[in-house]
Amino acid sequence: MPRKLPTPKPATLIAAALVYLFARYRGASPEVLVLAGIAVLLLLQSLQALLQFMAAPEMLQQVFFWLLASLLTAAWTSVRVFCAILAVTPPFILREVWNLTALCLVTVVPQALA
Repeated sequence: MPRKLPTPKPATLIAAALVYLFARYRGASPEVLVLAGIAVLLLLQSLQALLQFMAAPEMLQQVFFWLLASLLTAAWTSVRVFCAILAVTPPFILREVWNLTALCLVTVVPQALA
């Protein structure tokens, strides 16, 4: 029986924590937050590429299908958890939508360059 790959939930939480800690360490301005997110993304993508390079052919195939979001191992419990998260998060996101948009930075950049 092939080994199951871990779900992306812990990795997502680790990435979010890294971005938050880095932004908190450097000052939580929107620019620092975006740059910290890009830095963490590039770090994790390079680790993923290294793991794919070093993986055995069988494991590489599993990793490839996992990256393409294969539904072979999905269960109804996972669907229920996903739907619960999807039902709870939109009000929080919609409440902060104007703070999250990059269009707000359009007025900040010319002021900083002046």
